Amino acid sequence: MMKKFFKTLYRLLTSTKLTIIILFVLIFFMLLGTILPQGGTSEEYIRAFGTTLHSKLAPFGVLDIFHSWYFITAGILLYINLFLGTLKGFLLERRKKALLIDKPRGAMAISVAGGFSAVEDALKKRGFRYRKLIDDDNATAVIGVRGLRKRYVSLFFHFFLGISIIGFVLSAMTKFDGYIDFKIGDKEDIPLSSQDMGVYRVFKKFNPDKVDKMEVELKNYEMEYILVNERYFPKDYKSTLIARYNGMEKMKVVEVNRPLKLKGLTLYQMGYSQRFDLDVGDSILHLEAGESFSIDGIDGMFLIRTIYAGKLFEGEEVIDIVPNTKLYYRGMDGPGWENIAKLTVDEPVTVMGKSLVLRNVKEVSGIYYKRDDGVPLLYISFFLFLVGMFVRIFFPCYELRLFYDKKEQTAYMKGTASGVAAYIDREINEIEKMVRQSQ
Repeated sequence: MMKKFFKTLYRLLTSTKLTIIILFVLIFFMLLGTILPQGGTSEEYIRAFGTTLHSKLAPFGVLDIFHSWYFITAGILLYINLFLGTLKGFLLERRKKALLIDKPRGAMAISVAGGFSAVEDALKKRGFRYRKLIDDDNATAVIGVRGLRKRYVSLFFHFFLGISIIGFVLSAMTKFDGYIDFKIGDKEDIPLSSQDMGVYRVFKKFNPDKVDKMEVELKNYEMEYILVNERYFPKDYKSTLIARYNGMEKMKVVEVNRPLKLKGLTLYQMGYSQRFDLDVGDSILHLEAGESFSIDGIDGMFLIRTIYAGKLFEGEEVIDIVPNTKLYYRGMDGPGWENIAKLTVDEPVTVMGKSLVLRNVKEVSGIYYKRDDGVPLLYISFFLFLVGMFVRIFFPCYELRLFYDKKEQTAYMKGTASGVAAYIDREINEIEKMVRQSQ
């Protein structure tokens, strides 16, 4: 019973169908990982996506896909599948070579009265490249190939699989990240290495005095909106960043999934916040959007969720938005927030007997930075690995072992095929048919 179970498990783990399924699963997760920024903190994602969307995405692990149990499990299954497949191919190759010195067991026997030349003609017409391994007075042994030799294709994708493993190790040794809030005109120094890098955790001590730094400046920040049913909806948010290092300077408008890259660091647009002043009579409140506040002399709490500022896109027309927002109020025993007024910058509004003026609206861009030296190697190697796997799976390849007994005038044929559309039995039948027709 156990022997049957292990045989079934072995066939499953070495099957091409399992390889295809795992590859499609990994490709799906990798595409998802390029759409959603990975590896940030909960606070960073809440700033970027909001509490509601973050609470829906976080339980599924899609914000840290490459460390999730399902991605790691799929990767381990793929490595097991490829390792066992390679081992199986190696063992089969040894068995095939042993069979070449004699009639292969279980091979199809074809009577060839016209001699080996009839077999050669059939092989050529079917597009086989072949070479003679044995040719003496008793027999001729031939190995023939049509299509790319699966051995070379396997070497190709296994080589890049090995390179991808090196990429994973390099990623583990060099990866670190961080988050900085920038106001327009701010300049910050971002280190090019960190004590959080694996290389310092495992191999050597981190010395902060010897860390190179790159200066990053926020030149401009701008929100873009569209108007639907008289309501503002975010279209995009962009930061114009300037990165400087040892005389080099690079400027780029950074958007979500369009980062700036320089000297191994990648800078992403990750979030934003808004800070402003609210004049209340003779006093000034320094506030941040999204945080509730109180006003002296009024029971209850107030809230400004978002201040609409930046550019409004109406068809082909682009309009500068005069900063404005909605003021919400919740009483001491109130069930929820109630919209009680609209505030526009520098315009007084009377609310519950108090004169309120919105002033000094400043938007803060949240920039997420990350270093991961293994990523370029991983992308290139994994892409070429997938190319090799695609060729291996979808391009038919036939390898034919043929032994011709000159005394019996009989050809014995056996072979293997790779590729989802390749069938060796059908190919041998075609060769047999052509040999019979030629006699």
